[in-house]
Amino acid sequence: MTTARVVSPEHVEAGPDLRLVTEAAPEYGRWQQASLPVDKIITVSQTRPAANPEHERLVESIATNGLINPLDVAVLSRDRLVDYLDFVKETWGDKTDIDELTPDDSGNYYLLMAGHSRLAAINELEWQRQLRSVENHELFQSANVICKLHPQPTPAEIVAIQLAENIHDKPPAERAAMVLVENYRYGQRHGMWSTKSEYLQSQEGKFSKYALDQALHFANLPARVRDFTFAGGLSYQAAIELGKQRDLLVTYFSERFAMSDPFEIDEQVDIWYGRHVLDIKSDWPVAKVRSFVEQSVAVMKEFLAEDSPEQMLNFMISPAEQARQYRDQQLRAYRKELLQLESRPLVQWQKVVKLHHAIAGVKPAPERLEAAHERATNAAASVGASALALELA
Repeated sequence: MTTARVVSPEHVEAGPDLRLVTEAAPEYGRWQQASLPVDKIITVSQTRPAANPEHERLVESIATNGLINPLDVAVLSRDRLVDYLDFVKETWGDKTDIDELTPDDSGNYYLLMAGHSRLAAINELEWQRQLRSVENHELFQSANVICKLHPQPTPAEIVAIQLAENIHDKPPAERAAMVLVENYRYGQRHGMWSTKSEYLQSQEGKFSKYALDQALHFANLPARVRDFTFAGGLSYQAAIELGKQRDLLVTYFSERFAMSDPFEIDEQVDIWYGRHVLDIKSDWPVAKVRSFVEQSVAVMKEFLAEDSPEQMLNFMISPAEQARQYRDQQLRAYRKELLQLESRPLVQWQKVVKLHHAIAGVKPAPERLEAAHERATNAAASVGASALALELA
């Protein structure tokens, strides 16, 4: 049997092919850590966690074993946080207002960088604690959580850490796509690469062109449709099939209705997406979703073809009147499909109500909101809670 032994440098004779290495050995895993109040950790809208199928198991694990891997949190000054929020707004249209966020006594903000599923599980446990406090007529005090602190990182450093988290922890596909797109677009804006090929080369094979293309298709969707995907109402693959149609929709609405205002075009695109999101069931296989989407855009492709009958009709009705008629037709169909929402899980129903309000411009009838509250109350009662408050607008 061979016995390994450690030889110190002073016992080694340096020869012509041997140089003594005196570089200090690194120490892996050293981080500044702190215990932070859970309710002081900021998450912006584009980083809200997807519907993680392991959520319940993660909640149980943290409740039983505690938090094994700390959260990664950026400690940001107001200026650094503004820089990051500007980047997120430019990338995703996020509307987080820094004036609505509260700094600590030293003026710093705590932004969650990695560990979104873990924080969602902790928030679930905190919600359960709050319910018990209400039932027992006790004063509730927010818990603390151990975090790894990253002092004053730039937006590029934040995205790099999130990207590394995706490589090691394999989050849901929706979440990984968001970070991949952020990393790609941030580098584009700052001259680090200009094409997808250059970006993929810089990543040294960490991601495929296919994965990047899918992520970019997902990013094409309106923010509220992505949010609906996060809630589990739409699969990631179904969302990609919808996202692939963005360029076609923009071309169709701009040419059919002679639109040049980007806001008007976006309104029509959002209505189309909202209308078709409700048609797709969360358990449909990809092939069925793809077939449905292709059928839905077939008339648009036909219109864009030369000398189509629908193009000839354009000469008889003004583009503005056609746009109004189309919008009214889509909204009528959209409201009709809301009647089928009772069969959806509660969290999906809530997301669709918000999506509907944003797209259609009106809230559902009061009796539908009352029905949702009744379902919420019944759900709460089934776990021994006395009440469950939901914000449905």
